[in-house]
Amino acid sequence: MSDLGECVLTEDQVAMLRELPDPNKPEFPTDRSGVHASAYIDSHRFDREWDEIFQNCPVPIAASALIKSGMVARRDLYGQPIIVTRAKDGVARAFLNVCRHRGTLLCEEREPTSAPRLVCPYHAWAYALNGELVGVPRQNSFTDFDRAAHNLIELPSAEAGGLIWVGLDQHRIYDFSTVTGPLARDLAGIGLDRMHIFASKTYEVQANWKLIVDAFLEGYHVTRLHAQSAGKFFTETPMMFQPVGPHIRMMTARGNFDQQVGTTYGSVRNKTVIAYQLFPNGILITSPTYVSLMFMVPRATGKSSVELIMLTDGPAETPERESHYQRSFDLIDQVFDGEDFRAAALGQQGLETGAVSHILLGGLEQTIRLFHDNLEAQLS
Repeated sequence: MSDLGECVLTEDQVAMLRELPDPNKPEFPTDRSGVHASAYIDSHRFDREWDEIFQNCPVPIAASALIKSGMVARRDLYGQPIIVTRAKDGVARAFLNVCRHRGTLLCEEREPTSAPRLVCPYHAWAYALNGELVGVPRQNSFTDFDRAAHNLIELPSAEAGGLIWVGLDQHRIYDFSTVTGPLARDLAGIGLDRMHIFASKTYEVQANWKLIVDAFLEGYHVTRLHAQSAGKFFTETPMMFQPVGPHIRMMTARGNFDQQVGTTYGSVRNKTVIAYQLFPNGILITSPTYVSLMFMVPRATGKSSVELIMLTDGPAETPERESHYQRSFDLIDQVFDGEDFRAAALGQQGLETGAVSHILLGGLEQTIRLFHDNLEAQLS
């Protein structure tokens, strides 16, 4: 098992930690702003977000831990047939999961698999994991055939800080510097690039994708909505937040926090919650022994899919550790699905009645305001 406690935090992470207020003497900020209800219920707005944000920005498609060298994983979460591979050169790549011969799906497996090459189940065209077409039965039956012109269709992609990002439109040019710079260094600081996937689950939620993201950008609800579940593990303290490009870094002190923090992840992982809004649609939340990673994917104005991934320092090495991880996953499954996602669905129902023109945000919810400002900047 990796000792992620030795991972060195970035200077920005350490500086922010040292500014966290004493959880035993909290001073709660005051503010008032809002978000127009149309952001969640207007179909024209939904279409603009898909075209101008999801088609135009890198989106997270997988944790690096999903695929080791020589593996392929099917990733259909954005409504396109996509596979991610890692060839022997160690590079993660993303391709459309279709054979260049007759358009047949290549990878049928839903779970990541080891495969020296991808072979079409129809006519046995074969592709290396770097996308190169390496085998065509009876190739001489195709006039003037150029193998290189029939490699897999590659999507723009980048791997950084333990995440694989992809551009959904093969014809566009994407700016991956927003995910390979400070954000990637932050994520490496908490060891995301060295973690192991313990479990994952996908949920269908009857709510706009942003309502679900909003729920993880404030701690105001934690001791209330989660009073009978995870709320007992937290005290209500103000959450600090800072932009990291279009992303947001968030930190909250736990009850045992002291400001004499070190520079390693191990020195703070039991005393703080470090979280990120991964623009546009990701959430990452640290816990003392695992990390929760979520991708919120729009399906319709009031419908979303959420993929939850629980990452740990490494595989469980003892039955006791396995049991601990499983109990932790069962808890976040219960809390997120039965409470956070339910609250988002109830919010969607209420907003669709037209009863309110704006949602109201107070001083403990201003991270939501920053998130929506980032969305508006991309739309404009």
